[in-house]
Amino acid sequence: MVMGYYVPEKSYQPEQLPLNQLTHIIFSFTNVIDGEMKFRNKKTGEKLKQLVAQRKKHPHLKVMIACGGWGADGFSDMAYTKETRDKFVKSVVDFNTKSELDGLDMDWEYPAIPAASTGARPEDKKNFTLLMKELRKALNTLKRQQVLTFASAGWKRYYDNIELKEVMLYADFMNVM
Repeated sequence: MVMGYYVPEKSYQPEQLPLNQLTHIIFSFTNVIDGEMKFRNKKTGEKLKQLVAQRKKHPHLKVMIACGGWGADGFSDMAYTKETRDKFVKSVVDFNTKSELDGLDMDWEYPAIPAASTGARPEDKKNFTLLMKELRKALNTLKRQQVLTFASAGWKRYYDNIELKEVMLYADFMNVM
């Protein structure tokens, strides 16, 4: 497996990517907006459509979407209750179905750790596990097989604030940044 992240820059088109060398590509990023997974800029959706269209030339390619990134906020509030998680999970299912995607990469930086002025609370540790469990269950209902991953930090404090063994019951793999 060879995975890459694609951040859609104005002049860097999907057809310019070395897609013949990748098995998975993660389009980056959507955000948590009003408790749902959305693009901040609706024009970004056009680049995603162009990337998905590259499957015609590269049928082996799995196209995924990342939610979050450095400084992206809204995760702690979204994951806080069953109701707020359900709203987010439904938006992911709808987004991935409509966009014909192959999976989701959760890029919550970071559960229970306020970073780049993002909100965080101690409950994030358990709520991240619950979120991944609920995402896995919902993504498994889609016709198109879904890959579920998460971006992780590579330092001890991060691992002290997630339930790694439990989360890995639901994730296909993690991407250490």
